[in-house]
Amino acid sequence: MRYLSILAILFLISCGRPVVYEKFENIQTAHIDASLQDSIKKNFNVLDIGSTSGFLGGLNPAYPIERVSRDCTEWCEKGWESGGMFCECRSYVIIQDGKPKLIKSKEGLKETFAPIDSYREALSYVIMVTGNFPVLNADYFKNERFTYLISNLRPTHVIETPEGFYVTLFDYKKFGCGEHPYYSVTYLVTTDGQVKEISRRKAFKDPTEDALCVD
Repeated sequence: MRYLSILAILFLISCGRPVVYEKFENIQTAHIDASLQDSIKKNFNVLDIGSTSGFLGGLNPAYPIERVSRDCTEWCEKGWESGGMFCECRSYVIIQDGKPKLIKSKEGLKETFAPIDSYREALSYVIMVTGNFPVLNADYFKNERFTYLISNLRPTHVIETPEGFYVTLFDYKKFGCGEHPYYSVTYLVTTDGQVKEISRRKAFKDPTEDALCVD
């Protein structure tokens, strides 16, 4: 039965018809051994290691990987700044050929992981590029503390089309004053590793944060 399902998906793709993926298996991140963290911090001038998404295992090659923070006084990729009063710059470290390698730009991600040729890889790749997060279970949208601004809100899904993969993630407005909403954001990921934001909709919020100021 699974073989027939795979054949059906391949048939739809070959005909140019979109294929929707809503379940993601074997995408758990391969983390870097903790014993290497001190040397990584020293060699790459890293302030902190952590906050790594647990869903980067779809990447190919499947290197051990961690998200790291660097000082914003160094060059920082546009959109990778943390914002707030104490700015930090998001980057990544992988273990390639047994050695740590720092990736501090979108171009570096493309050079390392393109072509992006599967829905699992598209999901993990766009998480790295944007820093946003997936919601893989609809129960997430049943939290009573949230006010929902979109009816029938869908969890993360990937639509494979001839032009690339459309991936829906979620973003959170962390800094500033006033409400701090979560957004449903759809991106187009092309085979050569380009990522373009297609749509952004305010999805839900925690009303208790409406008067919150975060610097």
